[in-house]
Amino acid sequence: MDGVVRDYIRPLAEMLYPEHISGEDAEEHYTFIVDYQKDPDDVSDEHDFDIDLKEHRDSSVATLNACLGYENFTGGDVLFRADDAGGFGQNSKGTGSIAMRPGLAVLHKGQHRHAALPLKSGRRVNLIVWLMGKGGYVRVQPYLHKEQLTEYDRWSRV
Repeated sequence: MDGVVRDYIRPLAEMLYPEHISGEDAEEHYTFIVDYQKDPDDVSDEHDFDIDLKEHRDSSVATLNACLGYENFTGGDVLFRADDAGGFGQNSKGTGSIAMRPGLAVLHKGQHRHAALPLKSGRRVNLIVWLMGKGGYVRVQPYLHKEQLTEYDRWSRV
């Protein structure tokens, strides 16, 4: 994943969120898989894997959430909530849900509040990539325009 992050994910995140990612803010990454499963025959929910994830903010400056499969699931949308004016976070402005399907990827600010809504049936597997600064540092204070990366700086490292 190091090459994919270096050549694609980091430059895209820097381009989309220049006010929050500059310099070494996305030098490191943490990549993992989440596997949501709902057993249709388990009426007591005792044998289900994770089926949802409560509203939270990631420990990242930017997050890539890519649905890898399967096609047999229902539910499990990702819900985003805008930050309150003047509140904590990165002034994330989108509120709404995204129906995850295999092949769909979402790149968002790590501090944008979001949740995985309950899976109703089937199995959904997602690849998650968190971008962060060295030592896991996550910047939430915006950069001034003059401190943001130029297009050349952003893409010349590729």
